[in-house]
Amino acid sequence: MLNRAVRAADRALRLVRGIRRFCDDPECLYRLSLGKAAEDTLLPDGTHVRAGETIGILHLWSEHVPAIPASGADLAWACRTLRAARRSLRLLAEHVARDPAWREVRAFAADGLFLQAQGGGRVLEGIGFITVRPPEPLRAGGRLALRGRKLWAWLLRKAFNPRSARGLGPGDLFPRYLWLTRRELLQRYAPRAGAGG
Repeated sequence: MLNRAVRAADRALRLVRGIRRFCDDPECLYRLSLGKAAEDTLLPDGTHVRAGETIGILHLWSEHVPAIPASGADLAWACRTLRAARRSLRLLAEHVARDPAWREVRAFAADGLFLQAQGGGRVLEGIGFITVRPPEPLRAGGRLALRGRKLWAWLLRKAFNPRSARGLGPGDLFPRYLWLTRRELLQRYAPRAGAGG
């Protein structure tokens, strides 16, 4: 019953936040929305994202994340998930290169929560993302908001991929900012004929 409620709340939040699919591929791991950069950020490839600039926001498409097998996350599952992540970025690059609405968007961001002990950050960097660990919030409101985000991320794991939450609590998840510049996305993943931009 709780999982059904979480799924329903997730659907409602997607509508409110304008989160949409950019393709119909059943292996695509991301949905997309537009947002504004919260602060000035200089990324390693020289892209300077300014506060208030329009950016693309990537959201995990929970229903499409490969289910962890009963025996637990293994190498086969990890390889399948990595293939899906690369395929998803190729699909995103095709969409961005083709759709004029995304021509001025110079960077994409995601706000993820990861297990501290996993090498997920290194894997994401290997496929083009820049990972940044944000500073710990100093104010009580910020700490409370982070706890709420951790709880929500854990509930989503339980609802969409229950084995990924086995033996974990919300406190086991730690935030990472993820960035992917348009330049990096298109250089790595766009079809050669549409790689300009």
